[in-house]
Amino acid sequence: MDVSTLPADTARRYRAVAELLLHHGKTIDHANPALLDVGGYPGTFARAFVASWPRWHATTLDQVADNLPDYVTGSGARIPFEDSSFSAVSSIDTLEHIPADKRADFLQELCRVSSDLVVLAAPFYHPSVAAAEKILAGAHEKAFRSPHPWLDEHVRFGLPQIDQVVAQWPASHAVVEVVSSYDLGEWVTWQALSLINKLRGETDNVWKGLDQAWAAVPAPPPISVPYRWVIVARRGGRPQDYRGVLSLPDELGQEHVETARFFGRMIEMMAGDSSRAAQNDGALILEDRLRAAIVANEQEITRMKGGEGNRAPDSPSAMQRVSSMMKRFGR
Repeated sequence: MDVSTLPADTARRYRAVAELLLHHGKTIDHANPALLDVGGYPGTFARAFVASWPRWHATTLDQVADNLPDYVTGSGARIPFEDSSFSAVSSIDTLEHIPADKRADFLQELCRVSSDLVVLAAPFYHPSVAAAEKILAGAHEKAFRSPHPWLDEHVRFGLPQIDQVVAQWPASHAVVEVVSSYDLGEWVTWQALSLINKLRGETDNVWKGLDQAWAAVPAPPPISVPYRWVIVARRGGRPQDYRGVLSLPDELGQEHVETARFFGRMIEMMAGDSSRAAQNDGALILEDRLRAAIVANEQEITRMKGGEGNRAPDSPSAMQRVSSMMKRFGR
């Protein structure tokens, strides 16, 4: 699926879900399987998926009123389709925008309308993830005098807990795979630089190049705290036992929280002081940070291309535990 023209964060979440849909969808018998993407307005994921795999037909459901092709206005809390209407149902970064006491009903509806496969991606709670989101949401509110368009609900509703969601998954579908996706450190850097770019009111060439580079390549496996997880469930599938193994140590990811604080202070400085000197100082700091991020990205791409011979040095014991867990639950 070609997602290289999309913002990096969008591209990476779409690619992760598409790969799992295809991997598990190979056993769906229908000649023309039907996909429902819940919460995907205006249908970008569904269109890109069908463009690459035309044997599928995809419909998007969301609350925004519109008359787009293959789009239905409705709520995930009460999906306006009969039971088992679709071969597969996907939902990408929607669960966290639902109040906590409504999430179980939402999951039940996803499974109700799926005759086979459900793939759900979302950011899930970890102390470092929650802290980083709160810092960047606060920086946005100070810089633009308005709540962040989507982090605000993450903070107000609270992120879902991955182990609780898996444990409470509707009985009609067994959770057969849980995959970590997108390292928190990369997410913090991308989100902060996108806010800085928004604040400056222009598309900086360095930022544009970094965003395109991240969008064009698959995300490497998280080495610290995953920002996003993807849950795969199947009707009649063989359930896996995930009890007690999806929780990561609370101490992980603190360096990414400090990076978020650094960027938050930079954003507030650039927004609060309009003098030319302050803007120039901020630009110099930004350029240094961008260069470091680009170098790190290029090194990661080189490492992936080079294979086992270029692996990073062994990580501390906590990182080894996380790495072992990732291998167990990745494909």
